[in-house]
Amino acid sequence: MRSFLHIVTFIILNFTADCGARAHVVYKSIGEKAHLLLKDHRNITTIRWRKDSKLIAILENKKPDTKYPEKYHIHVSDNSLFIHNLTVNDTGDYKAQIGQWEEEVIQYKLIVQEPVSIPTIDVKHDHLNTSSVCHILVKCSADGDSVTYDCDSQHCTLKNATSKRVNFTINYIDPGVLECTASNRVSMKQSSKHTIKACTEKLLTPSKSFSYIYILIITICCTLVFVVLVSCSIKLSYNSRKKEQNEVTYRDDKSVSTVYSVVCKQPRTDTPAENNAAENAETSVYDVPSKCARVSRCDNDDSIQNDDTHTVYWKLGQTLEA
Repeated sequence: MRSFLHIVTFIILNFTADCGARAHVVYKSIGEKAHLLLKDHRNITTIRWRKDSKLIAILENKKPDTKYPEKYHIHVSDNSLFIHNLTVNDTGDYKAQIGQWEEEVIQYKLIVQEPVSIPTIDVKHDHLNTSSVCHILVKCSADGDSVTYDCDSQHCTLKNATSKRVNFTINYIDPGVLECTASNRVSMKQSSKHTIKACTEKLLTPSKSFSYIYILIITICCTLVFVVLVSCSIKLSYNSRKKEQNEVTYRDDKSVSTVYSVVCKQPRTDTPAENNAAENAETSVYDVPSKCARVSRCDNDDSIQNDDTHTVYWKLGQTLEA
């Protein structure tokens, strides 16, 4: 009956310890040393350390006993456990039990990880690129995990992540300089890359094509302006010449003057009837006189009064015939 009570008590204590004890997670890197402490180490005569329920070390009456001395060591002063030269195989659950009934007083979950490797940065150009904004796809990789960010000239936005063991962050540390940080629980590594050159190379092609278009437009505009100026110059020259010709013609017209002259005719010895007919007859001669036209003098002034008077017009330079 007594043994039965001991068994029941042992089960209850273990159940209570399992419910009350909370595992403390400890991360360590390969090659490091882990130190598992007790919260209260006073008045403890017997302590056992187990890994995954397997006894690895015991301290009884201040006498330590370990199964693997090169790996495990119990510190007598505080009953803590040291684990040396950690490997991935040392990952597991560690428990400290005290007393005859092996009451669990603390539990640790030890996770041993490899240090993260230096991340690599791959830069690809995004289809969102324009002539004024450069978008790049930045992929940061380390230890089989990776993330992809979409970055402009100032900010980065997460697009895709396949990270399970490694945490990544990407940000600008300087204008045009991206830094990728890869980390896990035991280490952190960084690498950086310049992106200004990548954006410049991407944006050079469209800028060249646009520059060619601008040059073509400027050339066409200059040609049109030149043609308009030449046309205006030719028209002004033509109008000026025409105006000069009109002024010369006008001056020539003004220099022409009309001179009226009296022509003297010799007296006739016709019959009275003929004289009357001649008197009644009207004779007009039109001519353009010259500037130097002279009026013919009559041999006898008296005969001028007796003769008929005729108006004559003649052309300048034409010889007057009597």
